[in-house]
Amino acid sequence: MQTGDPGSLLSRYRRLIKARHASAALSRGALEPLLSSGPILAFVVTDGEERVLVVHNLGDTRQTASLSVPAAGAEPLFVDPGVDLELPSGGARLSAAPWSSGVFRLR
Repeated sequence: MQTGDPGSLLSRYRRLIKARHASAALSRGALEPLLSSGPILAFVVTDGEERVLVVHNLGDTRQTASLSVPAAGAEPLFVDPGVDLELPSGGARLSAAPWSSGVFRLR
């Protein structure tokens, strides 16, 4: 049964819905594409002062990417296992497991 399984598709969708409700930007923000090259899809959604980075690895192998998105920090709203985000000065470095996603509120 999916209801009690934290690894189930139902649990995943519940966590995604919770992240959407926790962010005005995800609910109604303006979308700015960052990267749509190969299997990585990345964009920032902005509403007022809130900026949220959304990344997806749509491929079947681990991917890494550099993103031009300056931020002082990031609060994870939804992160699959195997998704790592580093924020060096002036950008972001992403490493993502196959078929994974991450949603981060940027500071």
